[in-house]
Amino acid sequence: MKYDVVIIGGGITGTGIAHELAKYQLKTILLESGTDVAFSATKQNGGVIHPGYDPHPGTLKAKLNPPGARMYPRLSKELGFKILHTGTLVVAYSDQDLKKVDELMDNARINGVEKVERLDFEQLHNREPHISDKALGALLANTTVMVDPFEVAIAFMENAMQNGVELGLCQKVCKIEKRAEEDFVVYTQDRQYETRFIVNAAGVHADDVAAMAGIHEYQVEGRHGNLCVLDKVLPIHTVMFPCPGPDTKGIALIPTVSGNFLIGSTATMREDKYDVTNDAHGIDELIKGAKMLLPDFDPRCIIRTFAGQRPVVLNNGNDFYIRESETVKGFIHAAGIQSPGIASSPAIAEYVRDLLANAGLDLKDKSDYNPYREPIPDF
Repeated sequence: MKYDVVIIGGGITGTGIAHELAKYQLKTILLESGTDVAFSATKQNGGVIHPGYDPHPGTLKAKLNPPGARMYPRLSKELGFKILHTGTLVVAYSDQDLKKVDELMDNARINGVEKVERLDFEQLHNREPHISDKALGALLANTTVMVDPFEVAIAFMENAMQNGVELGLCQKVCKIEKRAEEDFVVYTQDRQYETRFIVNAAGVHADDVAAMAGIHEYQVEGRHGNLCVLDKVLPIHTVMFPCPGPDTKGIALIPTVSGNFLIGSTATMREDKYDVTNDAHGIDELIKGAKMLLPDFDPRCIIRTFAGQRPVVLNNGNDFYIRESETVKGFIHAAGIQSPGIASSPAIAEYVRDLLANAGLDLKDKSDYNPYREPIPDF
């Protein structure tokens, strides 16, 4: 089976790339080790489409987050996934926090994020009357929307398949062979796929996949996060974050497209990439974070908990790692896609497309490409 591009990994990054490459006259397949797409980090997060005020200017996150976020309203109409306009509050509790709000305002301006404003005490409490009286002010990002990342990834993949991209489920890559300058063979447990290009979007296992091709350019660890699912009783309308730390945006209260709420998430580095278990300390930390934002928060509204891992490329400035391999031509890394990976995914797909074109992939527009996801028939 010969392909122009083999994408490894069926999360929102891989499916987003498949959706983008479906626009061109290519033979493309996405290989996923699980029984469906979006089974790992994609379904293990809050679904906030961050508009781009947080990434430090000059980083790849800052380059890709704002344009990716701006694509979501159009993609929602084309692909039929739900979207909820909430806005985001980044809440300050001290003078130091207020300085951080000013810094984020500067980031937003430099990164090209529109409709971001600074709220004082009165404006904040008029918008969210139940927020803590200790809150001094906030950044308000008006363009923030919510999605269900699982639903988005499925929509990406369904539309890609309707435009000719293939999907291989239960296809765990176990070996990659470089036979010639422009020829890979990807081996799974029961099949072989010959391809000119590989896109490695394997999440926390991206470094393991790269190593199969003899590439040892980075190391990935998981940043573990606990989350809580709440019932539908919180008296808020906006996504609420505290001022962020160096590695995480902090514990947030998150309205969802389903009508209920999440608390998420904690952030702890884990060497065990398969560890998605909850821990009592993490849940206590989530409850404490919720009470910091809403003093009247009642933990009895928690109806379940879950956890996930976000892939972090070590010694990379907490940034995305998206580039062609330094040593193996035609092997494209889409690694370290941590937050704001969901928001950035449509722009990541375009960035990877351009990397493939620069590496020699001939991109010819598909005349019969259909950007609208067709309904799946009932059986």
